[in-house]
Amino acid sequence: MKKDRAIAGKRVMKIRRDRNVPPINRRGFLSPYFRRQMMIKKSFILSILMVLFYTTATFGAADKDAYKNAYTIGSESASYAMKKLQKPQAGKILVITNAGFVRIDGIESPPALDAVSKITGASIGSGSLISLHSAPQRPLFFFFYNPNKGDSLYLEFSSIQKDAKKNKTLYREI
Repeated sequence: MKKDRAIAGKRVMKIRRDRNVPPINRRGFLSPYFRRQMMIKKSFILSILMVLFYTTATFGAADKDAYKNAYTIGSESASYAMKKLQKPQAGKILVITNAGFVRIDGIESPPALDAVSKITGASIGSGSLISLHSAPQRPLFFFFYNPNKGDSLYLEFSSIQKDAKKNKTLYREI
């Protein structure tokens, strides 16, 4: 604790101050030094908040496009599989994929998992959607299996740009 001395007549009085309590002058106001310190802290916090807001506002638009691209990959592959497997009943199809763990051209792939789940009716909870762990640089793949007819389909994406230049579809059937 800091000890200040104030002279009252001939006696020396010791005044104790806590560090947590702001210094107050004789009129009951905060001292100018303490006010300056508070302004510096407030401006520092405000500047950090502005930087955080700016970065989220700037990169938020890019995230929407990335989400759309990944969702498109998943929805196109799922609709193609549903056509090829002769329209199995929703929820009666098995899907094995590494979506959610890989990146395609720097785009995260969980939205593709959302699209496949929505279109096929497969879900992780029912055990009909299995997500396999794999390294982020590996190609994205989907394996669809119709247990009623015994048909299966394997689709793989290595890169959006490469696949789009080769043919009109985004996927490669193996």
